[in-house]
Amino acid sequence: MGNYLLDTQAVIWYFDGNKHLPAHIANTISDISNSVFVSRVSFWEISIKLNLGKLKLSVDLFTLMQQCENAGFFILGLENEHILELQELPLHHRDPFDRLLVAQCLTEDLKIISIDEVLDNYAVERIWK
Repeated sequence: MGNYLLDTQAVIWYFDGNKHLPAHIANTISDISNSVFVSRVSFWEISIKLNLGKLKLSVDLFTLMQQCENAGFFILGLENEHILELQELPLHHRDPFDRLLVAQCLTEDLKIISIDEVLDNYAVERIWK
């Protein structure tokens, strides 16, 4: 049993059934003995990328949000504690969304499910390999 935060790409790939999401990761996400979190930060990132034309989804954003809730995922808001943790993070990575997800993992004691190896530079446990 574990507590996991999905990064934005993992959320999208999970619900799209994308073959780039390894089967063992999809099984970890689907395992009801695990607590799976999706951050509102990811929804914010998706919204911005959709608006800029940098991302296409198989469903609209509202439907993706509903899919997360229907799957039993916990929706994690952005709290003051997360922002204060972000302020303390070293600049290993400049992506503001990924940095916020890392700050949330550190604050909430969550492992992150992400393909992004640069996250290994932070004191979070990245699940993907």
